[in-house]
Amino acid sequence: MVAKIGIIRQFQSMIVPMYHIRRSTFLLGFIIAALSALIVWYYQKSTSVEDGALDLLNRYANAQARIKELESQLATND
Repeated sequence: MVAKIGIIRQFQSMIVPMYHIRRSTFLLGFIIAALSALIVWYYQKSTSVEDGALDLLNRYANAQARIKELESQLATND
């Protein structure tokens, strides 16, 4: 019985330091994953905003071209 307690205490002394190492490794991995997710999210957000802005500029250019076309038609009809 005493031998079993000694083995258990020896096993516990090996587990406790590994637990601290695993916890710090987990936290480090979690921070790296969170930062990676943040970078991916920001990249997707910025590219979608750029695409939206480019689409808006294209629509504006088409509208300006249509206005000039209608103005020229109006000028020739008068």
